[in-house]
Amino acid sequence: MYDTVNFCLNRIEADSDLEKSTRYLTNSKETVNKDTGEFWSVGNLDNLKVTVSMAGVSIKGSLAKFLFPDNTYTLNRNQVKEAVAKLSDSIHLDLLRACVTRIDVSTNFIIKHPANGNYDVLGLCRNFTGFRRPVTPFTIITREKSKKEP
Repeated sequence: MYDTVNFCLNRIEADSDLEKSTRYLTNSKETVNKDTGEFWSVGNLDNLKVTVSMAGVSIKGSLAKFLFPDNTYTLNRNQVKEAVAKLSDSIHLDLLRACVTRIDVSTNFIIKHPANGNYDVLGLCRNFTGFRRPVTPFTIITREKSKKEP
């Protein structure tokens, strides 16, 4: 499943008036750098954080949560296309021209027993670290060990 995705669309690729896209954001706030005169707007499009600047547009957040009630849903390829199309329509920009600068991949495993019974077994996996307390009795969140970690 794809979860967190960061899109970056530069001004040239956007081929439109980027400032108009701020109309579709909620909780929008404009900031100006007094030294350089550069300005940018930050706001939300549903659960996504959108930054519009003179350089382009940055969009960060969960595609699954954008399309569905929360990010526990597993998106297939068609649903990813649907989410990108919905996002493009919502912000009135062609995000097929955007670069993806981050994408988190995850999955859900259906388990029969409470998650805390699996900690010892999963602790043997050398490539994963950072086990956290379960969100629910049947949930474990892990992250891949960084290259800097032993």
